[in-house]
Amino acid sequence: MTDDSINQGLHVLVAVKDAVHSETTLRQAASVIHSTGGMITLIMVVPNEQRRAQATALLERYAEVIAPHPVEFCIRTGHPIEEIAGEAASGDYDLAIVGEQPENLLLKYLFTRTADRVIHEIPCPVLISNQRSGPLKRFLVCEGGKSTRLLPGITGRLAPLTRQAEKIMILHVMSQITASPGIRGWELRADAEELIDQHTPEGEQLEYDLGLLHQLGVDVSVKVRHGIVVEEILDEAERGNYDVIVLGMPQVTGWQRYLVDDPVHKIVLHSDLPIMVVR
Repeated sequence: MTDDSINQGLHVLVAVKDAVHSETTLRQAASVIHSTGGMITLIMVVPNEQRRAQATALLERYAEVIAPHPVEFCIRTGHPIEEIAGEAASGDYDLAIVGEQPENLLLKYLFTRTADRVIHEIPCPVLISNQRSGPLKRFLVCEGGKSTRLLPGITGRLAPLTRQAEKIMILHVMSQITASPGIRGWELRADAEELIDQHTPEGEQLEYDLGLLHQLGVDVSVKVRHGIVVEEILDEAERGNYDVIVLGMPQVTGWQRYLVDDPVHKIVLHSDLPIMVVR
């Protein structure tokens, strides 16, 4: 990606619905565009054409929240998840923002099931906002496990956002449960510096990630924790002063998703931070 394309900012697709459930999502979108430049497309899905006029009026009100940032409207009819995913696939979007996570545990569980579908069906990175949403300055980037290499995602099309970060922590959890065959015992206890110095697969991944982020001029650190992956990510997120958790999409599709442990699902369910999932 050239510097010219990075400086163009982001095209962000923002899914909204009624006023009560859209305020936080709008604030999050405005914060992203304020720091990166670019434009926002607000999408609202209605059950039938008779609701289009009402949707247009709501979108005009929402645009005032985002002003003076440029906004386009998109109204589609049908099933919300399918229509949002369809729009994301048809447009040149760098990021989709959905949300927010309910505070009630039962509602949050139901929300998480819906968020799972959104994450798997929308082709671009997805940011799930919540009540703690705000400027994204301190990133907890969770590398490793069965996710894709997510760093090219946040240093590519999302570079305008990543370059605004004040601090990025790359976290890798060494877990005996998810360790690759043949891994040596000392590696399960090693810190980031030891893994990098010994050129282990995990160390080479961390060094690769550091190199990509250094090219953007970002203040970046690496950390290795030891234990159960989801528990360690949630503990680091709680103890650290982070604004967003960044996760990679698990490398499973279709029916396989129901047979493997999905850390993204658990982190969305249990964390109160905004969560970004990158393919």
